[in-house]
Amino acid sequence: MLSSKTETIVEALKKQAPPVSLAPQAIRDPELAHAIASLDTRSLFSVPVAEPAFAQAFLSGLYLLNDDLWESHRLAMSDSAPEVARATLDYWHGIMHRREPDYPNSKYWFRRVGSHELFPQVLSAAQATLASTGPTVVDAVRSWKVWNPFAVVDMVEHLASRSGADVEVLQTIQAHEMLLLLDYSARRATGRR
Repeated sequence: MLSSKTETIVEALKKQAPPVSLAPQAIRDPELAHAIASLDTRSLFSVPVAEPAFAQAFLSGLYLLNDDLWESHRLAMSDSAPEVARATLDYWHGIMHRREPDYPNSKYWFRRVGSHELFPQVLSAAQATLASTGPTVVDAVRSWKVWNPFAVVDMVEHLASRSGADVEVLQTIQAHEMLLLLDYSARRATGRR
């Protein structure tokens, strides 16, 4: 479903190590930034775009995975998007501000998201990550019944300026969240659910 150029970019983003930082200071890979900038919503996929606002969300996610907060933010603006895509664009917007870091603004955008249909998958991925670790600061996630983006913002705020195992676990959870949202955005952009 992804164009070959987009697939190459996504694979490069997935191979970057360590997982995306909680609060990046600069664009992660300038060459990837240039490659992402060469894409537009019509060249992202090998099939026609059914929902352009979801293609915009996908592109916002590519930028965010490369720590290009400015370009991700520009694309995550949802006010003119159709209602069906607004929550997904707002989700990217919330993650971007969480990483900026602008924690109150992040929570504003997560309030706009409400309960996104992807939250159960994000929670499952987070709990699977925690199942392979020892005790961490983010242990509360183990007992959650629903994904709580506001608590995640608080965890990031608590850990963003630190290092160690707790940060690495939260970075891994964040990476899973972003990759799941990227896949969701691509599927919706191309009319697949």
